[in-house]
Amino acid sequence: MSGAAATKRLVQIHRRLGLAGKPRQRLPRQIYPHLIEQQYLKVLTNVVDHVRATLVPLSKELPSLLVSASNSRRVDANEGRRAQQLVDAARDRMTEAIKPHQVEDLARSFAAQTASYQRVQLGRQVHAALGIDVPFRDPTARAMSEHFVSENVSLIKTIPNRLHDDVEKMVTRAVANGTLHSDLEDQIASRFGVAKSDAARIARDQIGKFYGQVNHARQREIGITRFIWRTVGDQRVRDEHDELMAQSENEPFSFDDPPQTEDGPALPGEPVQCRCYAEPVFDDLHPEEDDEDDEGPSESDDDDRDPDSPDDDEDDED
Repeated sequence: MSGAAATKRLVQIHRRLGLAGKPRQRLPRQIYPHLIEQQYLKVLTNVVDHVRATLVPLSKELPSLLVSASNSRRVDANEGRRAQQLVDAARDRMTEAIKPHQVEDLARSFAAQTASYQRVQLGRQVHAALGIDVPFRDPTARAMSEHFVSENVSLIKTIPNRLHDDVEKMVTRAVANGTLHSDLEDQIASRFGVAKSDAARIARDQIGKFYGQVNHARQREIGITRFIWRTVGDQRVRDEHDELMAQSENEPFSFDDPPQTEDGPALPGEPVQCRCYAEPVFDDLHPEEDDEDDEGPSESDDDDRDPDSPDDDEDDED
């Protein structure tokens, strides 16, 4: 039995047994995983700080190396060699500080946190709309999680590698040209500022995208085919996404026919750094009376019903 059929059948059984609460008309909104994003950003920022720490021995010797270089008509070969040795040593310390398996464990942990958090958010909406708690089997969750881990391991590794490459170029050029130490310090500080901005972009983009992917997959698993594009409602929301929300409130979008965005056809959460989400349209999951067994309720069903249970149209106390 498909996830959609199982969901409709579960709704029927719960209503016939009087176990389902009366669905609410207004869905609770899904809340973007801000805390998870902030925690992920903290991890990425720590990587940047680790790189800076590995450069401390280089920073201590750079002033004298640069002064010597600026006072010489040509760079002493020993000065250039020493600068390269310091850069290489910093790279080795970085390799020792961040192990591949640790990076993978971090990415896997954030994938699990995000998927677990999303299950709760969607579960609240399902319960509000259908009056029941639907178990998610997550047939595609493992594949999505592995893709997140693979992509983020690669992204995390690029942070120290690019930083070291860029600092090496700056130092080599500074020693060769006799650049003032204060100028080189400014260049390196600016590069680390860019690295921290990149870390924030990665955290927001990756957590939002994975959250959206899991949300889409779970909705489709239980038979949802249409959605309303919802934004987080703050000042950073793109005008285009506000327009998509207004449009979908009048005519919901189909998962099989995503709306056009500036990045092409996309679902909520898929555009770069998008924090929007797909709000499920439950209309197709409300089973009609004639959708139940053609032969009507069996005697066993009547026997299983609790005589003290409330009728289907009564409100449960919440």
